[in-house]
Amino acid sequence: MTSQSPTHTYYQRAIGRWRGRIEAQVTDRRELMHAVGFFNGLSVWMMAAWPGWLGSMFLETTVVFDEPNGRVEHTTTVRWCRLPMMRSVETVSLDDNGTQFRLKGIARNTLMPWLAHPVTGSGRVDDAAQIAHYKVSWFGATLTQETNLQDASITLSQKAPGFRASQVLKRLELPGI
Repeated sequence: MTSQSPTHTYYQRAIGRWRGRIEAQVTDRRELMHAVGFFNGLSVWMMAAWPGWLGSMFLETTVVFDEPNGRVEHTTTVRWCRLPMMRSVETVSLDDNGTQFRLKGIARNTLMPWLAHPVTGSGRVDDAAQIAHYKVSWFGATLTQETNLQDASITLSQKAPGFRASQVLKRLELPGI
């Protein structure tokens, strides 16, 4: 894999901290609960149904790229009133073909902090190094995600059984500053 490959370029551009308001919708509560379990489903449902006047939910993410080893350290935290509600930490390994990647990590739900859920998946970055497609095991269900990376924002679209969400994340700091 060269430093000019789509995956390399995409993750190099994504380095930093990002944050945005969560816009989530439970499309089928029973399907969601069946897919991720009661407590995880309850947390997701609360995230979707929570009224904004009680404080918005935010998604924060960080990206650190270990270029020589083709590995990305990625964290995601869902926060309400600055309190973490869900958190995941993943390592993304870039494949030698320059467009595909694999990820592996753990996720924890605040309602059950003693229980670590494995997060595994794969994906690919388009040839323009702008859009990444993910397919991830998320709290036991399959989550598909598309990210559209611009200079100062990332638009995320997510879908899982009984659930969908979208976020526009804004860069909180520029890398190297």
